[in-house]
Amino acid sequence: MSVNPERLNEFLGRAIVDIGATLHAGLVLIGEKLGLYKTLAASGPLTPAELAQKTGTNERYVREWLNALARSLLAEIASNAALLQPALAAAQWDDLTKRAQDRVTAAAARLNIRSSQKKEKKDGAHRSRTNV
Repeated sequence: MSVNPERLNEFLGRAIVDIGATLHAGLVLIGEKLGLYKTLAASGPLTPAELAQKTGTNERYVREWLNALARSLLAEIASNAALLQPALAAAQWDDLTKRAQDRVTAAAARLNIRSSQKKEKKDGAHRSRTNV
């Protein structure tokens, strides 16, 4: 069977984006829950120390959070000050947060169901071997 290189590249690109989005979901929820997005959007460029002070959070963790945003191209960092991308700064955070939480909750539920099914299957196989 021959592999179509264009389709393979398309698939790999989608897979990488999906994996990145999954890994980034936690940072999105953290940023929303701690008010980091709203504060950064309302204040304009802030250093990690300034953002941490305004939100009552730890500067080191805020710096790591901002670096993750910059790597994902959601923020720009210049002269140690971070600025959200304009579309992100204008976002309606309550709506975005609700949708993100719904997706994370649904994904966690699917993982939990699959884990439970595997455990039940394993336990069932064990019972059938020991109760014969």
